[in-house]
Amino acid sequence: MIRHIMTAGNAQTRLWTPSELTTPPTVWLNDQSRITITSLLVSSWFSLPKDNWDFTNASRPTPLSAGATDSLGGKRTLSFQGTAAHLSVGSGISGDIFRNTNAVWFMAIMKKIALDGSNTNRVVLFNSTITSAVPRFCVRLGTATTKNTFQIQVRGSDAESTKTLADSSELADTNFHIFMATMSYITQEGKLYIDGVEVASNSALTDSAAATSDTGSVNALDLCALNSTQWADVVLGEVLIGTGSVPSTDERYRLEGYLAHRWKSKALLPGGHQHETQAPRTLPWT
Repeated sequence: MIRHIMTAGNAQTRLWTPSELTTPPTVWLNDQSRITITSLLVSSWFSLPKDNWDFTNASRPTPLSAGATDSLGGKRTLSFQGTAAHLSVGSGISGDIFRNTNAVWFMAIMKKIALDGSNTNRVVLFNSTITSAVPRFCVRLGTATTKNTFQIQVRGSDAESTKTLADSSELADTNFHIFMATMSYITQEGKLYIDGVEVASNSALTDSAAATSDTGSVNALDLCALNSTQWADVVLGEVLIGTGSVPSTDERYRLEGYLAHRWKSKALLPGGHQHETQAPRTLPWT
């Protein structure tokens, strides 16, 4: 990652990045992530910082170069058109990140390509337990019973029932927004945020307060689909997926500020946000 250095008096400071979280993200995808282009489409999207996760598929998203319609902040984005395009990491790798973990979180700066006129399944992130249709952690922007709504579906063990946490309001536009979902399995608490504002929470979302079970997932970690169905119609700028612990409040503010300023979208942040006017920095600046 490129680090930007600033000098204030005798103190040098640099922009804060998600790599400095107490528990850095497991998956980190953005415009600086290496991609492979096949027939003008993205056939691979490699996770930062070491290309250790390779999201691939034969049904591929479209790269939108800086300055193109639906690019953002002068940076490349990826367009998933909602009918076939998605990327996946094989189950042999991805299953482990959701096993025996205390928490999972997801964050992205993204936009819907179009608002659905009727209830439609739109899966942004999916990973299942033993049964392929049953999510251990799933992020959606719509279901068969609700349209254009940000929500998660979770379960801690294979024996538990699937629970849903959803924003009570539909998305009102097709602009870029900062979405975040957190799930602490050991406290049973799930939370959703859009543009730095909490939009839903449940302190007893799972059946029990315990880390996820040891059973490995039989399916890949899917980005913008559920087992090659329920495709999301979104443009993705940056995606972060973490496990082990939920970011603290201060870390959440930093993540929101990092995304907003990096993608030249600081107007998304609410008034009074810690990083409303300045991107987060390392000490001595905050």
